[in-house]
Amino acid sequence: MREHNMNPPLLILLASIILGLTTSCGGGSIAVGNTVPIYQPPVQPPLSTIAAAVADIVATPYLAGSTIRYLSDCQKGYAIQPSAGCVQGDDTLFDGTSPTINGPHGPWQTLSKGATWFNSQTSASTLALAQGGVWKTDQIDLTGNSSCASGQICGEIREYPPLGTGPKPVIYGPSLVAASTIAFSMGNGQRMMNLSLFGFADGSTGAQNGIFIYINKALYPTLFRHDVSILNVDITGFDNGLRSAEVTNYNITIRGNHFYSNAQEGFLGGGNKCDVSYNYFKDNGGVLFGSASSHAIYIATHASVTDMTVVGNYIEGYWKGKGDTSCSAGPLTFHAAITNLVVSGNTVIEDSNSKNTCWGLSANNITAAAYGSYLRGALFSDNIVVNGGSAALGVSSCPYCVIENNLIIADNPSANTGISAPPSAARASIANCTTSATNQCYDDPSTNYTVRNNTVLFTANANAGMTGIQVGIGGGELQAGHNVYNNTVSYLATTASWSSNGNIYQNPVYCFDYKVAASAYTLIDNNNCYIPYSANFTNGANNWNKTTSASLSTWRGAKRFDTHSLTSDPGFVLSAYPYFTGRTDNSVMYQLFNDGTNIFSPSAALSGKGMNGPLLDIAGASRSPTAPSIGAYE
Repeated sequence: MREHNMNPPLLILLASIILGLTTSCGGGSIAVGNTVPIYQPPVQPPLSTIAAAVADIVATPYLAGSTIRYLSDCQKGYAIQPSAGCVQGDDTLFDGTSPTINGPHGPWQTLSKGATWFNSQTSASTLALAQGGVWKTDQIDLTGNSSCASGQICGEIREYPPLGTGPKPVIYGPSLVAASTIAFSMGNGQRMMNLSLFGFADGSTGAQNGIFIYINKALYPTLFRHDVSILNVDITGFDNGLRSAEVTNYNITIRGNHFYSNAQEGFLGGGNKCDVSYNYFKDNGGVLFGSASSHAIYIATHASVTDMTVVGNYIEGYWKGKGDTSCSAGPLTFHAAITNLVVSGNTVIEDSNSKNTCWGLSANNITAAAYGSYLRGALFSDNIVVNGGSAALGVSSCPYCVIENNLIIADNPSANTGISAPPSAARASIANCTTSATNQCYDDPSTNYTVRNNTVLFTANANAGMTGIQVGIGGGELQAGHNVYNNTVSYLATTASWSSNGNIYQNPVYCFDYKVAASAYTLIDNNNCYIPYSANFTNGANNWNKTTSASLSTWRGAKRFDTHSLTSDPGFVLSAYPYFTGRTDNSVMYQLFNDGTNIFSPSAALSGKGMNGPLLDIAGASRSPTAPSIGAYE
């Protein structure tokens, strides 16, 4: 998953597309340190950026050979007014066959009229909404063509004219009721694209959905929803922006969308062969109902699924409708049972006041749901997490997991752990759980982790102590085959303390934490840790391994690991970049996408000091095949 870095020009293009204009739109094995093979899921080639994904969508023509019906509603009185020149449609006077009025030929007006026609079609069909038109609806149920073959698109709901430049058609959802503005409840092979949906949720119920993709299994126990795509749709102001029922759906594509200010979840769900990629999330998920249980992206599966991708999404901020002033939940969260998962090229950026209840990218089993969790053969690569809170990147119950090329930055005093693998122990049994063909009542153990070529930076502002990278967990859980190499960790603060009720407490600073017996680790080497003010902290130079409170030399001598590891200055060039010298908002963090290589390319002390790992670095640059660098950047 490479070349997914965004930069300011692309973000400007992205903003112009998503906020205003629209046109039509096997696994294998890899060598770990040349020692042990581990499973790696197949990596699908992505579109390079969110802007590129949107551009690809808006350039997509209508379905070939489709029958088209047109809708246009120019009514005023909503927060968004119809565009000048809007042609008013009529369900009675016109037959819906023309976007302009010519005798009996002209656009229909209402979504209900259009949906009735759309749901009756058995061949390719297009329901086209006028750019600049505005609709108000309680709920529209799109059942579509139930005979559409797997892998095909047979119906679409989108804008007209195609390949035009007008504002997106706007659909307003119901006010403060438990309903879904757009429900895909039956039928297959459908796509919705180039539209805007607005809701009025206040977070009081958590039950208002912008879009809901599902099937009623009580009524249709043998049916499944497949091949539904939501593309370049703006989804704003709902409890849940978009839900996909994971057990009943497969081949679901969520791409190029803009999610803004959805109270509980931006995206919720999952499914077999579900792709959630290249979406923009701003201010989604906050603290609702007294708990930190809301997210921008929440991959939650109540049964086992396979082949999911979560790639290239940009996540920033949290829902502020209840007065939240900081990240207090998990922006990108997985509570799931998935085989073959790719989580790559995502960016999570939170404010520097994020709390220790904020979990940046969290894939764990800390859930009250009565089902087992696992992420078998998962790849977590090329992600950027800034101010992730308690643990920026945490992955549990992930046998044969690869965590590589990630950039972790803590610039907040509540930061604690950079990478936690795993943050929580597997549950040997789960209360109120019923075993079935799609559900196990225990979690997979966190075994055979490979953690390599990650860069973890705690800035001078992240001054509450640190555990840079933790691998392994106690409690009797099976632990074996862990590999930890080519990682670099830095703690630049001069203090490590926190205050409570006027009292100041000192915290230790540790580079790594190897929590279990040495026999659980196959390889630990070629790592780096830089703590320039270690003399200021309670554990002093005994900062290499937290569990044994050992220095590098002591740890190396006792355990015979980290033979080639270092304690060198990685040479990051932070002073020239405003974010690290008194930035006032997150916008300057976009420098990470444009200048990340200039900031984080390692100094001569780390360059060429690694061992064989990923072929490319986080920016897509080729690594040396014989002497790669330590860290996420080559």
